[in-house]
Amino acid sequence: MSVAECELLAPPPAVQYVHAVLRSALQQAMREELIARNVARIVETPTVTPKEVRPLDGAEARILLKTALTHHREQQERERKSRARSGSRCRASRTG
Repeated sequence: MSVAECELLAPPPAVQYVHAVLRSALQQAMREELIARNVARIVETPTVTPKEVRPLDGAEARILLKTALTHHREQQERERKSRARSGSRCRASRTG
């Protein structure tokens, strides 16, 4: 199977990861003298071009922080209510 055919089946980062795992496993098998050759070492893998990371501008950063803070407060409120329900069940079971 060629590199181009592999890219049709899976994205290049996935192909690279699977290749790395296989190459590592075969290398271990060579060290333990279970196999004579690690054929994964001669396979060409697709190259991954890193995507450019664009930093957030001020407005985007404020929106992100506001959303995160809102989510955090909502999560704390859910946990507080859960603890309150759990506490009332414990008190009820001790008195019942």
